[in-house]
Amino acid sequence: MIRKTYQKFNKSALLCVYLRFVLDYILLPYFSKKPAPASDSARFSTQLNDKFIEINNRRRSGN
Repeated sequence: MIRKTYQKFNKSALLCVYLRFVLDYILLPYFSKKPAPASDSARFSTQLNDKFIEINNRRRSGN
């Protein structure tokens, strides 16, 4: 019983260390070098806002 619990804990700890390594040394440096242009961010925000307005209008009209 204790041995199985230890093995499960060991696997999950190893997985956490691996994911932390991937995040720290691969993903974060990659995304920090290539920030999204402001125009892309603004365009996405506008599209998202338009979608919310569209959904809200549908709710009001009952469709």
